[in-house]
Amino acid sequence: MRFAIVDDMEVTLKILSDLILKYTAKHKAEVDCFSSAQSFLKKYALHKYDALFLDIDMPEITGFKLTDILHENHDNIPIVYVTARDDLITNAFRYKPVGFVRKQHLESEMKFAIETVISEISAMKSYISFTERKSLGGKKYTTKINDILYIKTDRHYLEIFLINGSVISVRDKISNYSDNPDFKDFVMIDTGILANLANIKIIEDNAHFPDGQILGISRRRVQSVLQAYIQYSKKVLI
Repeated sequence: MRFAIVDDMEVTLKILSDLILKYTAKHKAEVDCFSSAQSFLKKYALHKYDALFLDIDMPEITGFKLTDILHENHDNIPIVYVTARDDLITNAFRYKPVGFVRKQHLESEMKFAIETVISEISAMKSYISFTERKSLGGKKYTTKINDILYIKTDRHYLEIFLINGSVISVRDKISNYSDNPDFKDFVMIDTGILANLANIKIIEDNAHFPDGQILGISRRRVQSVLQAYIQYSKKVLI
């Protein structure tokens, strides 16, 4: 298990690193510290981090901007925002972090933050297998549930859209997914369309996906989708 910390204050980097190592002792975690978003991005391609503890209020590239860069590269790394400014927490909801830690309460809030991150990492490693419809070859696929953008019905089949641009067509019913506890973070945005809350942004009455796709939310589902989206976005508020 490997974590990255990005903060422009050296003292905060040291405290966060020590607390992460303290609360992940049984997982034998590694921690890399970066004093700027730029230095993190230079090393990021070389390592696969399990989670990122990220300062919001940094010069040049802010925590929000760095999050945008990661999302543009289809990276859904779990993020815990670290900030001394409570006024930035509300703005952070749209990025759907797994949590927040206030710098003035590092000692008391980091334990719960780390427990939440470890739980999120476990969920992200959940896989599901599909068998492609026979007419298309019948190939078997295994993918992370979190890599699914949305599932759409197509008569007697389902089309499963993945974050890497692939589309898998299977013979199945959408209820087998909407009723599956492993898909608890998915929501029906329209009849026959089940979307992954981890991979969308809600703008007005539309669901925007990282690959540029935009799907409309049906009028009768707008309120329930917004409620699910808000609950998902702030499911961890430290």
